[in-house]
Amino acid sequence: MPATERDTIEGERFRFGWAAVAGGWFGFFLLWTFFILGWGQGNVPVAGAMLSALIATIPAAALGQVVWKLTGRVPLHQTAPLRLTAIHGVALVAFAVSWTVVGPVLGVLIDGGSLAEIEWDIQTNVWRLFMGVLLYAIVAGTSYTARVSRRLRDQQRVAARAEALAAEANLAAMRSQLQPHFLFNALHSIATLIETDAERAADAMELLGDLLRYTIRDRSSDRVALSEEWQFVSDYVALQQLRFGSRVTTNMRMAPEAATVLVPPFVLQPLVENAFVHGMDAATQDGVITIDVRLDGTALTMVVEDNGAGAAQNASIGDSKTGGTGLSNLTQRLASMYGDSAHLTVTPRPGGGTTARVSIEEQG
Repeated sequence: MPATERDTIEGERFRFGWAAVAGGWFGFFLLWTFFILGWGQGNVPVAGAMLSALIATIPAAALGQVVWKLTGRVPLHQTAPLRLTAIHGVALVAFAVSWTVVGPVLGVLIDGGSLAEIEWDIQTNVWRLFMGVLLYAIVAGTSYTARVSRRLRDQQRVAARAEALAAEANLAAMRSQLQPHFLFNALHSIATLIETDAERAADAMELLGDLLRYTIRDRSSDRVALSEEWQFVSDYVALQQLRFGSRVTTNMRMAPEAATVLVPPFVLQPLVENAFVHGMDAATQDGVITIDVRLDGTALTMVVEDNGAGAAQNASIGDSKTGGTGLSNLTQRLASMYGDSAHLTVTPRPGGGTTARVSIEEQG
């Protein structure tokens, strides 16, 4: 975890912790005030009751800090039960006796009297000892609950961070596989052109330069506007059209409202590449590829259809002979970024050919 992020979390935790402690002891002060007022049956002034409550609260809060430190030094999940019981047994007695003694002493000192004037009434002291035991149990229990809760939150934060780093590393690895794969297929297309039409091959090299700039661009985000991916695909289609010429007609449609949707880079190009490389290679004429992008609410659908050789249902996702690395990588990337909210399907098209579809449902 970066130092700045850790410092921010620790600062928020510190402020929240002290606010919770202050709120808890303020509640104890109010309860003690009302208790004294009720016990006095109207004979104790409010100011006097509040002073007595303050005298009871201050020592309890100070001793509570000691209990908090103790729960940190004697972890609940790492201490043997017998040792845990012995330590807290001694601490409980010390807490109760200290709170019982310190309260009357503070009261006399505040009144300006002498310690010798304190009357140690047995019944009152037994009652105060009982309250001290109860206070210790509440403070120790609350302290352990807070520590366990903090430890669980820390573990969840570490696990979430590790999962995010793993996803980033996985995405980077898949990108490193995708780019050489794309470059190989593009160069293969140009090599084919060189044998038949050198001028068109030169045009193809210029288009390839534009495509490579998009491919190797240093991105600070793992997503781009769909309009950027659309332009990239348009250049790719233009490159392939130089190769296939009039044998293939390409129809491209994108809903205007979909242009600003953020998508992973190279989410549409592998579908188009699959249609050209595996659908149109065997075509002699009248090949048609349709690229259609629609947005329905938050659901984005990208469909690429061809009337070429066709493929068995879902075969091109994992079969290198039909779909190659591109669609396999795309499947993994979608799962890594969207989980169950994104799907890639490749199915036979009625009348011949293949339909490849990516559906992404953005989660609010």
